[in-house]
Amino acid sequence: MMTRRSSKHNDNGFEKNVTSQFIEEFKEFKINMQQRDDEKEKRRWEKERQDEEIESQNERNKNNKPSTQHDTQRENIFYTRCKIFENTCSLIMDSESYCNFCSTKMVEKLNLAMLPHPKPYKLHFLNDNRDITSKNQVKVQFSIGNYKDEVLCDILPMEVCHILLGRP
Repeated sequence: MMTRRSSKHNDNGFEKNVTSQFIEEFKEFKINMQQRDDEKEKRRWEKERQDEEIESQNERNKNNKPSTQHDTQRENIFYTRCKIFENTCSLIMDSESYCNFCSTKMVEKLNLAMLPHPKPYKLHFLNDNRDITSKNQVKVQFSIGNYKDEVLCDILPMEVCHILLGRP
């Protein structure tokens, strides 16, 4: 009987060892799963933070975007008003342009004397299907504050302003 008792004791001890080993492995498994979940959560949080940072940077870039050719041209256009025979007219100075233009409407309304263009040329605008020929020129005396000047301009139908001045 002694042997039998000890064998039962060994069986119980074995069962206790297996059970405690299983419990330890399960605890370790739970810890690993928790660590894995924590790492996933941390990566997800870091990704959200990076996305927010990128979005914030994009928002700042919208307000402070680097200059492109289009932006540079916009910065090089100066819009003001001038006086021609005591009439107020709109004037744009464009540093990207090399020609001076006057509006056909302005020339007609102010009865300015037209001169034939020595070398007529055609312009083609992207938003229009027809060519515009510059056949005439006009000398325009204008003033901006105390500054007074006279320029020779090609006459074109324009809606954006009365006078468009390019680089000298």
